[in-house]
Amino acid sequence: FNNSYKYINDNEIYSFIISDILVKHIFNLYSNENQFQLYNSSNHYAWGRLLTKMIIRRNPSFLEPDFEIYQNLKLLRDLSILSIRDKYINGTISLEEASFILYNETFIYKNDTEDTILIDMLHNNSFNLEHYAAYIYLVNLYDTHCIIDDKISFETMIKKIFKYGFIPVYNYKSILN
Repeated sequence: FNNSYKYINDNEIYSFIISDILVKHIFNLYSNENQFQLYNSSNHYAWGRLLTKMIIRRNPSFLEPDFEIYQNLKLLRDLSILSIRDKYINGTISLEEASFILYNETFIYKNDTEDTILIDMLHNNSFNLEHYAAYIYLVNLYDTHCIIDDKISFETMIKKIFKYGFIPVYNYKSILN
């Protein structure tokens, strides 16, 4: 072990802990109550990003002051990748144009392996629009029920999300009320 972690940004470490480790831990707490296996990559992405947003809103002292900006840039990067991928796959832009947009108009930096990164981003099926849409849906439910209408608490929202898994559009009122 050579202390290589010192070169990792604190925001990246906290983001990983919240959106990967903590999400799995909370899911495991509630999975015994649920008869269905609700854990999948789409739910993990949505739950992780929402839990991060909820924690940021609580403003804990351990987070860096720029953590919210860091997280918003990650979400913007994800949306940019989806947009570029869609345009590339539909033939609207070429590989060269996709590369130019990716490295000049988004928050992704060029490095020695940029061609590998570009190809992986354009052809990787592990992250897709379903992941991002699931996150946006849960954020809208959270904003509406916890912040705007103040109907349920932060803790109750987390419990309900992890108890029921992905809250379906057709049934959200009965679950959140």
